[in-house]
Amino acid sequence: MLLKQSSCILFYSTTFCIEPELTQGIVAKILTKSVTHPHGIKVQLESGLVGRVKNIIE
Repeated sequence: MLLKQSSCILFYSTTFCIEPELTQGIVAKILTKSVTHPHGIKVQLESGLVGRVKNIIE
């Protein structure tokens, strides 16, 4: 499935690196310029959180 703005995803927040936990949200902005990244594509959610995509839900 292709990642795009308004996609619903599960991601690891890069803000809380001490205990990373999966968070669900909607993509507002894709921050990684490449199509793939070994640690996951970096995105910003509509809530303002920034993190790396683990799984695309829809």
